Amino acid sequence: QWYQRRVAITAGGGCPAGTYSNQGQASCTTCTGHTVTTQPGQATCRNCDTGQYRVDEKTCTPCPAGKYSNDPTKTTCAECVLPNVSLDTGSTECTLCKQGEVAVSVSLCKACDAGT
Repeated sequence: QWYQRRVAITAGGGCPAGTYSNQGQASCTTCTGHTVTTQPGQATCRNCDTGQYRVDEKTCTPCPAGKYSNDPTKTTCAECVLPNVSLDTGSTECTLCKQGEVAVSVSLCKACDAGT
């Protein structure tokens, strides 16, 4: 594996996604903890954006509906707690349903029944 990484650097392709190499470094280093490189040829690892979580050293994925992330150093998304919801993927916070709606689950609001 070192040989493949060394070839990628010297062939001009840079380090593969999930790894980085500082100038003058002879090999690639894997991103660890909560950091990633999603593109090849990076000089440093970075955090995922808020609303996302780290799947592995090269992949950030949006939080699913019903969950959120407002801290880019987290590797998981937090679950909303009713009556708060997150209706979309990639949420950075949980909110209440719109006026005239009620939370059915942490990812779904529905219109209130007539007369209620």
